[in-house]
Order: sequence, then C-alpha cells, then structure tokens
Amino acid sequence: MMQTPLGPVNNAALRPFNVGEQTRTIMAGANKREAHLCALAKQLRFSVEKHGDRFTLTRTADVSRPERQSDLTLDQMEDVLCRWRLRGLGGG
Repeated sequence: MMQTPLGPVNNAALRPFNVGEQTRTIMAGANKREAHLCALAKQLRFSVEKHGDRFTLTRTADVSRPERQSDLTLDQMEDVLCRWRLRGLGGG
C-alpha cells in the first residue's frame, strides 16, 4: 500500500492495464466483421446507425414502407442482412 493525500492506494491498481495479444486479435476481428457487415448493408441499400455496441438498420429503397430494426447486436444485424441477401434487392 502506498499513502497518498487522498488515502492509501493499492500499488497493483497503479500498474498500467495491458491488453493481451489475444484480446487485440478478437477486437480487430470484431472491427473487421463490423466493417464487412456495414459494406453488405450498403450493398443492400440499408443505412446503418451505431449506438454504443448496438445498431439500427433502415431501408427505404424498393419497399412500400420503411423497414427499420433497432437495438440490434452485431449477430442480430448479421442475421437480418443475410436474410435480405437471400431475398434479393427486391425484398421478395
């Protein structure tokens, strides 16, 4: 323990946080996946909004009323986009 003007501080808490290589690899993979899904969304004429770790997909092209899905995780966004890819640009 180290004494500071605000009281004792645990020395372990003062060490810098070290992100391991595995964590960096996972984060890079998630960013790559997110970029791929955003590119797919653009191809399928969706707009993508990101709110923290959640997404909103909106499609107004070639639909009678806007298609909007909110508060999606990355996995859920992938499912929606894969279904639309299978349906084709016309949606059916």
